[in-house]
Amino acid sequence: MKYQRISLNALLALFCSLQAYPIAVATATVTAAAPASRETGESLCKVDAVTQNDVQLASAILYAALGEQERALEEAQRIEDKAKQDEAIALAYAQLGEYEQAFSLPFPPSVLYPPKNVYTKIARQSIDAQQTEELLQGASSAQLGVEVLATLASTYVEAGAYDAAFQVINTIQDEGFRTDRLIHLALNYDRDGNGEKLKETLELILPPTEAIADSYQRGRSLAQLALMYAEAGEKQEALKLLERVRDLAATMKDAPPKVGVLIAGASSYAKAGDGENAEKMLLEARDIAQTLSDHFVIGYALVKIASGYIEAEREEEAYLTIKAIEEASASGWVVPYLAARNEALVQMAIQYAAREKFDRAVEIARAIDPLSDSQQVDLRTRQPIVNFEGNPDRDNALAGIALEYAKAGRVEDALRVVASLENESKQPQLLLEIAQYYLERGENKQAKKVAESISALPAFPTVMLGLTAVEYAEAGIFDVALELAEAIPVGNFLEAQVQIGAAERIAVQLAAAGQYRQAKETAETIEDCGVRSKVLLEIATFQAEEGQEDKAREILAAIPGWHSIQELANQSRRLIQRAEASRESGQLDAALALWEQNLEIVRQMNNRDREGFALRQMAEVYVQKGDAENAIASYKRSLAVYRETGDRGREADLLEAIGRFANQQEDFTQAIDSYQQAVDIYQEFDYAFGVGRVLMHVGNGYAAKGDLPGAIDAYERSLAILQGNHKSLDQRDLVEILEQKVIERLALVLIHSGNLPKAKAVLQAGIKKREDRIASLKGNDAARLQAANSNIRNYELNPYSLLQHIFVQEGQIESALETAERGRGRAFVELLAERIASNPRESSSAIARVSTAEPTIAEIRQVAADQNATLVLYSFDEALSKQLFIWVVQPTGEIGFRQVNLDPNISLAEVAERTRVAAATNRNRGAEEAIVALVSNARQTLGKPGREKRLSPQKRLQQLYQIAIEPIADLLPSDPEKPVIFIPQGELFLVPFPGLLDSEGKYLIEKHTILTAPSIQSLALTGQNPGSQSGAASSCANNSCNALVVGNPIMPYKPGAPAGEERQRLNPLPGSEEEAQAIAEILGTKALVGSLATESAIAVALPEADIVHLATHGLLDDIEGLGVPGAIAFAPETNNDGLLTSLDILAMNLNASLVVLSACDTGRGRLTGDGVIGLSRSFMTAGVESVLVSLWKVPDKPTADLMVEFYRQFARSGKKAASLRQAMLAAKEKYPNPQDWAAFTMVGVAK
Repeated sequence: MKYQRISLNALLALFCSLQAYPIAVATATVTAAAPASRETGESLCKVDAVTQNDVQLASAILYAALGEQERALEEAQRIEDKAKQDEAIALAYAQLGEYEQAFSLPFPPSVLYPPKNVYTKIARQSIDAQQTEELLQGASSAQLGVEVLATLASTYVEAGAYDAAFQVINTIQDEGFRTDRLIHLALNYDRDGNGEKLKETLELILPPTEAIADSYQRGRSLAQLALMYAEAGEKQEALKLLERVRDLAATMKDAPPKVGVLIAGASSYAKAGDGENAEKMLLEARDIAQTLSDHFVIGYALVKIASGYIEAEREEEAYLTIKAIEEASASGWVVPYLAARNEALVQMAIQYAAREKFDRAVEIARAIDPLSDSQQVDLRTRQPIVNFEGNPDRDNALAGIALEYAKAGRVEDALRVVASLENESKQPQLLLEIAQYYLERGENKQAKKVAESISALPAFPTVMLGLTAVEYAEAGIFDVALELAEAIPVGNFLEAQVQIGAAERIAVQLAAAGQYRQAKETAETIEDCGVRSKVLLEIATFQAEEGQEDKAREILAAIPGWHSIQELANQSRRLIQRAEASRESGQLDAALALWEQNLEIVRQMNNRDREGFALRQMAEVYVQKGDAENAIASYKRSLAVYRETGDRGREADLLEAIGRFANQQEDFTQAIDSYQQAVDIYQEFDYAFGVGRVLMHVGNGYAAKGDLPGAIDAYERSLAILQGNHKSLDQRDLVEILEQKVIERLALVLIHSGNLPKAKAVLQAGIKKREDRIASLKGNDAARLQAANSNIRNYELNPYSLLQHIFVQEGQIESALETAERGRGRAFVELLAERIASNPRESSSAIARVSTAEPTIAEIRQVAADQNATLVLYSFDEALSKQLFIWVVQPTGEIGFRQVNLDPNISLAEVAERTRVAAATNRNRGAEEAIVALVSNARQTLGKPGREKRLSPQKRLQQLYQIAIEPIADLLPSDPEKPVIFIPQGELFLVPFPGLLDSEGKYLIEKHTILTAPSIQSLALTGQNPGSQSGAASSCANNSCNALVVGNPIMPYKPGAPAGEERQRLNPLPGSEEEAQAIAEILGTKALVGSLATESAIAVALPEADIVHLATHGLLDDIEGLGVPGAIAFAPETNNDGLLTSLDILAMNLNASLVVLSACDTGRGRLTGDGVIGLSRSFMTAGVESVLVSLWKVPDKPTADLMVEFYRQFARSGKKAASLRQAMLAAKEKYPNPQDWAAFTMVGVAK
């Protein structure tokens, strides 16, 4: 019963499984499965169900090894867990050599996956017993499935039992599984240098490889086979295969996969010694790659091409390729090319090291420049790489060099390079990899030198130290294994479990090596008697297999009986569930009583961790109950438990909880003291993120006390930690969010302290850092937009708003306006500027400047003049103050400013949403009563009893007019034909501006021509976008424009249906089909409706259209969860879901002057301002001048009438905003209710 070496993942799973301690325990019972003889040993052993099952399984196998078949099966059948019982029976039969019966048990599919794979254990046992022939006979009789046979084959290959593996593979009928296992076998033959066997195996692999249907997969697979033939010494056969690869590539039409096949073929040519053909294929790949439009694909391809040149020993061409990458990065697409350059240099350094040109390899590695955090990206997945200490690319190159030094037998040089890594947290994993390399090859002397470095490394990760100890034990270097295991610190539960797991594996390996005395001594160090019993039984099994039955029976007799706690654990679990249910339902006394019962149970179990947990939960219930005295007492009792057990991690976490509670109780001195104790613990562990986070709480406490200098000091200490270079700051996104919060709070305290200059400097530095990170994602549109949106969403106090307030306090109204504009859709503005700048005909220094500089007052004035429109920009931040800032910029350049003080009990966002709903439905939303009740309760709390009333839709429209329009009415143009462009913020994008009602009953659309825009800078750029077709208006006026009209497609499924629920399609829009037919007639085209309106057909037609009218669902949710809301519904196809998202639109180059979305709605959840502007902004960034969008689903007849009138007006005048105004006025006469006409808003330029 020898144990094979197991993988790191399996070991990690083993250690992690040891953490699954029982949640709680109740009344104890003695299991009937415990034989009386065991009670002669130590007192009964308390075990949970998992450990009990493991002990019984080990007992069953031991009895089988002793030849006691009946007793073995009896012991196995006592196991309560059915899966574990079947495993025990199967392993017992295997131990007895009865493989057909072992295979006859009906295991579920999950048993094929580690660590539960019983078939792997059976195969290993057959190798130990030298019974592979017997296993094959049993497998044949049992008629095993292909997955089981594949598992057996893999196990034999990994164990080096190649003949047995080959026999199993030959019985696999499934071609895919059979080929996969043959490849596995071939790779091992290749590694072992067995050329003859490798050649034989490759001959079997070749036919199914040639039959692969996918050209890309077939080409790469053939190239890999060619490489293996070359390594087997069959160069001519390799070159024949590579000719087929080259011929295949010549027939491929799709560029990216063709490049992949060419690169694979070139790599194999180089390794086969044909540098000339390798270079030809690389040149062809490079030429094709540079014609691609996807910069990430280009970057990745160039990396592989550079790597291919190094393999072909063509250094000059490799450097030319890297130079091409650098030149591409200068074109503006920074992220993919900088990442590609560094990845190419990393691969180059490692390849030189592989050829033992170490000095050159190190020289290249040292020359690799660091990238900023946001520039580190995986070229294949396009996702950011979390590597934020030092120079990770240089470290990756040096790590590869260290491994090559190790392979060359130069262990001292390898260790020297490991020690030179800037990021010390990478050193343990690299040392373990080097150790594994030597251990796998039996080079024990070098392995011991590596172990010395591991022992000398401070703060070697606990789990990794346990894994390393086991690695050395499996290699038979037991003195080192035991030393490493003894070095495992035991300061908390996890560390204790790692130590137990390491001792368990080492003891078993000692037994497998026949060192039974030392194995028993190691097992006896395990304090957990259940685990100790299991290990001793496994040791006894080895002795029984070696014929030492007496010794085995001695161990068996000494194993204690066990005291089952599973029923107790089950009862406790039920108590916890009931306690939580009681708490959620508000029955707090019942919850406390249940937690008290649970506390008694865990004390019977002597489970201190669960005792501390129970006490903390009781404290939380007391907090909810408002019983501060008992809450703090329970917190302190829990804290005492964790201090007694030495669990510093839980102690620190609990101190944070105590600090939060004390803060709620306004006991700020206690809060600060608790937080500071948590800081001290986190500093012990060099947990910088924890230190930074808790110091922020310390600052909050000082601020609440009114101790502003103390708060400033704490916040500044927190920032110093978060902005430092600490190895524990490996969750950069979380660190950045926390850093932003600290900056906001520090700035707010500085403002209150009167230090406005310093507050301003702190905010400006924070904003610049944020904007630099977003700008550095240039070339990865989705990542940049996601970063921009998620960044703002995570602010508690928007730094742009804070900075605005400082400027307003200082009387710098124009600087405040610049800041307000700076915080609006910056990523979209930069994308739009890049699109324009990428077109040489349109590029200008002014446009280029927009993408790099913050907006200026001069530019804002110029936009108003160019648009010949009055700009109205709103800014509010209800988390900061109840003030609405409004700037009005006249075409003359004059700037007006109004500051509106809002009612403390009014949420402007709620007012905007309620107004939209009221206008859309001509009634109040049903949920409003709850909102009014909340406001009423708040007023009563303040001693100002409120009246519960519901405003009519007209009153709502008047209320928002009073807030948003009345303060600036005198600054708006008196001529209704003069355009007014509103630049709202957040939920104000929901406002139906045309329907706002003044005190005289006049709608705003009657007084002004209205547009909206995402930002002022977007107006400056939209008209200059190379995709914009200002001439489209006149051509449509002549009924000769290229129009795309879509109505009522076959609807796709609603996005985001929860798992398990039946998917439902979006509702059809039959009225929209009639609308589309009517509009198409006006525009002189044919509408795409029903099944013709597919997503792919629309995607092809959009770039060519001058006017686009989409009478279908426009969903305003964040469909893809990437922070860029919006999708348009079209007919789905087999290769798409029918939803054209905002990100899809962003990737297009559009030429339309106008896009109309006449049926916008929200597919799920609450409509947001981001959703309304999301689709519009994407269309504008893609090249569209203006987007006409609706804020709600307007009834069919009014929509059709309004749209027909709009196009008639537009055909006459070519003026979009003016045409919409006239259409709205006409609709208002026919349909007086704003629900039927006020939903539409024109987003974009005033042309």
